[in-house]
Amino acid sequence: MNPVTILVAVCLFASWLAPGSTLSRVVLASFDAGVPFERVTLSEGRLAIHLRDGSRLPPEKLRGAIFAGEDSSHRKRKLRLDEISERGAIPIYDLSYLVPSTNQWEPVCLPDAKGNRGAFLLNGVWNEEGSHASDVASFSVGCLSGALGKCVRFGYAPWRETHGRTLEPFFEACTRLVRADYLGDGRSFTVEGKRIYIMDVLGIHTEPPPVGFRLESAWGAGGASFVNRLRVPRLKPDALGCDSGSCHLATAPKQEVLLLVYTP
Repeated sequence: MNPVTILVAVCLFASWLAPGSTLSRVVLASFDAGVPFERVTLSEGRLAIHLRDGSRLPPEKLRGAIFAGEDSSHRKRKLRLDEISERGAIPIYDLSYLVPSTNQWEPVCLPDAKGNRGAFLLNGVWNEEGSHASDVASFSVGCLSGALGKCVRFGYAPWRETHGRTLEPFFEACTRLVRADYLGDGRSFTVEGKRIYIMDVLGIHTEPPPVGFRLESAWGAGGASFVNRLRVPRLKPDALGCDSGSCHLATAPKQEVLLLVYTP
């Protein structure tokens, strides 16, 4: 079978956080399909190749798809779709990127706590400030080890609804909470390995926090609305005033509190 080239005009773009925290934007370039196709879509985390006869390419045929584009430093990059796991309700994609200096493929995602290097695919893109931009022609790669992937696993997939409410703002709040992006400007004030426990106003997580966990902060889609104490005391934002173990935001955003986070 000969590789089928996907024209830029009909394909999806993607952004991903590669090793070294480089936000990149790429395009699905070619894969070995053997049949002509009509368009590429991403719906509820599921990538689909629509064929001209109205059917869809089987997921296993997506293995080996090559993504090509530029990273945030305008360097040419290539990604490869290596594996698709359909074990859960949302597919998990294993991706690798080509290292030009060695001509070797390396995993895009760092491993999570269980050693998994997979990722969810999410519509739209997130900029350096952590804000989401909707774009029907774009998608982002959310590694299981990163904030996007973790928040999908926590139950806040942005395309879902619970009790008549969209989870999109909850997902946005979660991505900032996980990274301790208190000021909502994309800067993280935490380190790897910190334990957190999340509760929300929708009742997705209702169990009380574990013994020894105390309220750290309250969150909305724009960042923290209230900070009781810092996750990592030595990492303190300039705009965050702390004294006697409690903190306050100098300019807290006016927003609905969606999530609470507890830490040891």
